[in-house]
Amino acid sequence: MKGILNILLSFSLFAFFSCNKSTINNGEIYSKEYKKEIFESRKDLSLHILSNEVPGMSLAVAVDNEIVWSEGLGLASIELDVPTTPETKFRIGGVTKMFTAAVFAKLAEEGKIDPEKSVRDYLPELPVDKQPIKLIHLAQNTAGFRQPEPQELRYTQFANLQKGISTFTDDTLLFAPGEYCFESDLGYDLLGAAIERATNQPFSKVLSEILTDTLHLKSTVCDDPMLIIPNRSDCFERSIIARPFMASTFDNRQHVSSTGLLSSAADIVLLMNEYLTPKYFKPETIQKIITPVKLNNGTTVGSGMGISLIKDNMGNILYIANGSTVGGSATVFVNPEYKLVIALITNISDEQNGLPILKVAETFLRKIAPERFKSKPEN
Repeated sequence: MKGILNILLSFSLFAFFSCNKSTINNGEIYSKEYKKEIFESRKDLSLHILSNEVPGMSLAVAVDNEIVWSEGLGLASIELDVPTTPETKFRIGGVTKMFTAAVFAKLAEEGKIDPEKSVRDYLPELPVDKQPIKLIHLAQNTAGFRQPEPQELRYTQFANLQKGISTFTDDTLLFAPGEYCFESDLGYDLLGAAIERATNQPFSKVLSEILTDTLHLKSTVCDDPMLIIPNRSDCFERSIIARPFMASTFDNRQHVSSTGLLSSAADIVLLMNEYLTPKYFKPETIQKIITPVKLNNGTTVGSGMGISLIKDNMGNILYIANGSTVGGSATVFVNPEYKLVIALITNISDEQNGLPILKVAETFLRKIAPERFKSKPEN
């Protein structure tokens, strides 16, 4: 009941903002220019939270590279009645790959890693009979590695990438590198291990030095159950009757470069803004990330490095990313044509496909591009 009351009370606070953009407690941002759209979207999200018993959510929306809405809804901790804020750190699951891909691309830009080199050039202990796999195959999900089995994720054997890769590098590939595109957490774990060898640093340090410190992504860190991490949300799963319950202890350190990051919606939006208007990356580096993957036979697929590329009903390319892990789900929507970026994260598993991100996107697009929604004249 208190969680519901917190949501309703925050509606009343919202009405008092009078300046063009206001920043209030805990980094919440609201733009007066998009007040109507924020109200409408907020009602949709609050209804989703209440009807689906989602404990907590972080959201952020940017237009023209400026965050116009950033807020936490619901609770980061039900037991302690701690509200979610924009700084709350959530598990983002597979959206982690966007950050790893950005690190990889920046290292390549700086000449610290060669995407065309064999993985064995960086990890010589890999089996010699393995088909030649380039680092770019890992980044583009075309290496042929399988996905981990559920029990492999539940019962982590190792506390780091270097040891973790030993659990799958002897496996037979699903297909020859470059033949197909198949998203693989294990492939991105191997990419993270190669990044560590190339830089001679742990992935967490590379992440901060190459990406998060420079872009001021203050809520993006490697999850570690052995550390006290300020503003980390509690994590929840669903019972067989879809009710939330506290997730069991979960160690994702051996998958840190594929599914093991904590982040906030605002941080994800800031990274995507860099994709739209590069300031830190070279434009050609971003182009490599967002260019559709070309397979060995010359065909292209709807995937870049760490993101999916799909067309909307007008034929425009959208950048999409989704992720879920034990106790966290995330989804990302980017419309490059209108420089609209939206990120939603929750602290409960398997929620990303149900999050109403497309509804929020339509609400904002009706403001940004009303011509898209004008009725066509009848013949």
